[in-house]
Amino acid sequence: MRIRNQRDFWSGVMFLVLGVLFVIFSQAYQLGTPARMGPGFFPTMLGALMALLGLGIAWRALSRSGGKADLEPVGWRELFLVLVAVGVFAAALPYRGWW
Repeated sequence: MRIRNQRDFWSGVMFLVLGVLFVIFSQAYQLGTPARMGPGFFPTMLGALMALLGLGIAWRALSRSGGKADLEPVGWRELFLVLVAVGVFAAALPYRGWW
């Protein structure tokens, strides 16, 4: 099969992997039933829905007849600046009296 839309395909793979990880890690909690939900019910169902969504997105990227879309380069500078800003905020919390 040929990937016709790179962006949608890799987004679908990301959703699929995260959903499967949610389902795997939520198995440490009791699932329960829909009538009496346990602490693992919501993360398990959310992970399963996320995995199904990712599978659907990736499948459409493989079978879409539209034009080919390539991935854009990652904005490493912007990603770094956002992470630094979050880190500075977290480090400043104890000194600002909010913790």
